[in-house]
Amino acid sequence: MTTTLPMRTTETVPPRSRGRGFHGQQIASALVGLAILLVAATSQAASSNLLRYRAEVSGNDVRLSDIFTNVDASADAVIGKAPAPGASIDVEIAKIQRLVHYYRLDWVPPDNAPRVITIKRSGTNVPASQLQNQLESTAMASLRSRGVANPMFTVKTDSPLTSFVVQPDDVTNLIVDFTLNGSGDRFTATLVNKQAGSQTSVVNGRLIHEVEVPVAARLLHPGRVITARDVTVKRVPKHKVSPNQLLDRRAVIGQSITRRINVDEGFDQYTLAAPVVVKRDSLVTVAFARGGLQMTVQARAASDGAVGDTIKLKNTRTQRSIEAVVTAANRAVIP
Repeated sequence: MTTTLPMRTTETVPPRSRGRGFHGQQIASALVGLAILLVAATSQAASSNLLRYRAEVSGNDVRLSDIFTNVDASADAVIGKAPAPGASIDVEIAKIQRLVHYYRLDWVPPDNAPRVITIKRSGTNVPASQLQNQLESTAMASLRSRGVANPMFTVKTDSPLTSFVVQPDDVTNLIVDFTLNGSGDRFTATLVNKQAGSQTSVVNGRLIHEVEVPVAARLLHPGRVITARDVTVKRVPKHKVSPNQLLDRRAVIGQSITRRINVDEGFDQYTLAAPVVVKRDSLVTVAFARGGLQMTVQARAASDGAVGDTIKLKNTRTQRSIEAVVTAANRAVIP
């Protein structure tokens, strides 16, 4: 079989006219082609959906618009549960293609597309110390609502607190419910939902109620008269305070110590006594009344004495023994 090739014919045109006509046709064809490309590109941009291979969500659900762009009618459609705050999950492209088919999206995976997409949920790490602080402030508010004017306590949880991740909006309000028992020493706290679809976490613990007590600021030896610099105030568990322990620092200052007191040790009525203002063998001015006259004599103390103590003395002139009540340093009066 013989194929007859068509003959090429040449149109006779003057050189200048032929060149001008050829370029004009090229420019016209190029403009038409560019217009067609622009129309096609505009049409695809308006109808195509781009897949986000690394998507981030902030709520409990993953919506179609979280992983695809240009989704209008089905943008709010929930396609799955989000991971825990701060965590991420991988979704296979095969599952994505089922979504494309179901929602009739205009997307075809490129030849070099990854096999999975990653969906991450935003989250903020909450240290255990921050949760401890919120438990204390919540317990404080609960006690004040019961009429406790100035509650002092320490929160002790049954199990150690650990850090965890929550949604950023939940950082300032980790506790959604707080219940204090009738005696005010046990609590149950319900925390924010840490993971989508899971139950809320519960923390149980107790309140160790405390009181402020005066304690020694330095090592104190017997016989010392306590000054303000010798005393500081410390919070201690209420159940560790003995019935005889002094709670008011004003009752301590000015008293004399009867035994050694260590740093941070408290004071009680058995370790303190009125300060000695008359020492044994010291000369004491003793006042007495006779015949309506106020008289004084010098006497030597037979023992130590504090203000209000009755001590024995010996008159230095007559050597007679007398009893007098100590009124001040080296002063006494015969009642």
